Amino acid sequence: MLRFVGCLLLAVLWNCQSVLAEEVRIGHLETNDDTGINWLYFNCQKSGSAQMQCDILQTLISKKKTDVEIDAELKELNGTDSLAQFNKIFGEGCKSLVANEGKLRSAQKSGIGVDGKPVNLRIAAAGWPMMFGMLDVCKTPTQESASRFFKLTTDEERRSCKVHTFMSKASFTFIRETNSWTTKEGPTGPCGTFVLGTLTQDQKTSFWSYVEKTLRTNPKGVLPLGQSCSLFPEHTANYSWRTTRTLAACDFIESEPD
Repeated sequence: MLRFVGCLLLAVLWNCQSVLAEEVRIGHLETNDDTGINWLYFNCQKSGSAQMQCDILQTLISKKKTDVEIDAELKELNGTDSLAQFNKIFGEGCKSLVANEGKLRSAQKSGIGVDGKPVNLRIAAAGWPMMFGMLDVCKTPTQESASRFFKLTTDEERRSCKVHTFMSKASFTFIRETNSWTTKEGPTGPCGTFVLGTLTQDQKTSFWSYVEKTLRTNPKGVLPLGQSCSLFPEHTANYSWRTTRTLAACDFIESEPD
């Protein structure tokens, strides 16, 4: 009898824990209120009817450099000696590059590297145009060949994107009046930044949406690198489960280190 009561008690406790630790998965959510692609995924645990702790995975995809930055670099290059600039940056590698031209072209065709090992063609193909552009300047060192090379690099940068993924945590509280879950972080940093988040589940479709507001309480503050907080205005990002097709024009993708 005591064993039965003990088992029954354990079963009740287990069921209570299951109720208290209900898992909620939300995603993928995306926003069009950013300069690049911005995706969110939530993995949450409800601890009671009004509290929820969430692990948040955010993926950001944006251009490596803006057109304004690239155009400024091109303008600066046009006012310099392109060949001298090339020799300063890449000149030391020319001798080895020219000496191994045959092996490099053979590797491009066969897929076998100079070291005799298979080449990762997906990665190597991204570097062929740049390498052969360098080779062209090394073999024919003129202003024209150097200018073509730098134009090649800037054209590639226009088609290059960076990907940054990071995790964060947030505690949400259920607000019965608005039927939504809210979180608040801040103030943080010299800008006195507050981040206010609101998760709402559509009662008809069961899909979720998320609104994140970033507020600056100290616009006169200065960041560690010297930028004024006034350069980073307040903004609101509306995330929806409705996905949209995006023309990212990313021929080259690089991972952004944490």
